[in-house]
Amino acid sequence: IVIIGSGLAGYTLVREIRKLDKTTPITLITREPGYFYSKPMLSTAFASKKEAAQLISTPADGMAAQLEITILSQTDVSAIDANKKAVSTSKGEIPFGKLVLALGADQIRLPLQGNAANEVLTVNDLEEYARFRSAIAGKKKVAILGAGLIGCEFANDLALGDYEVDVIDMAPHALGRLIPDAAAVALQSKLSALGVRWHFNTTVQSINRVDECLNVTLTNGTVLNSDIVLSAVGLKPR
Repeated sequence: IVIIGSGLAGYTLVREIRKLDKTTPITLITREPGYFYSKPMLSTAFASKKEAAQLISTPADGMAAQLEITILSQTDVSAIDANKKAVSTSKGEIPFGKLVLALGADQIRLPLQGNAANEVLTVNDLEEYARFRSAIAGKKKVAILGAGLIGCEFANDLALGDYEVDVIDMAPHALGRLIPDAAAVALQSKLSALGVRWHFNTTVQSINRVDECLNVTLTNGTVLNSDIVLSAVGLKPR
């Protein structure tokens, strides 16, 4: 069995297979280092002062030994030959009996205008979390695109870390697709008490760098000053 992807889906599948079958060879191919970590902690680790390395619960060699599998880390897959039953990788051709794609998802990137549109950060894996931690060091203001679950978790986490936080969303309130209005209003009130500022029924039009500051212009005409812009508008499958 060959599994492409070392996220929660890939490793959970391996664990479930191993409960039933201890002997079938399993190869896990990943472009990442292959360690295991809890992805939900990416949006809640800052207030607890956890660096990226501290979120790793088991390194790749530990996962390989624990699950009795072969891990090809930092390996790209370029092609799948279904007839030949083989995948082409940056480390050679790997044959398979059964192939599973557990590729995860990428952050959706909004088509933004402005000379600093390419400076918008996302946090979708441990490496991005490390870059985000480095970027906000010594800064004070963070604008978050998206008031969904991840956006609200980051807003809470950063506010607890004494950052000034602005949250922007097209919806009329936070967690618009997840909870009833009354619950959303209660959540917003709690986060507002921490200092979070909300900008609903609007989105970002452009982001421009002016010296050390980012000017974030919203479609409703509001201009926010921020040090960092973090996008958390959702995911699309790879």
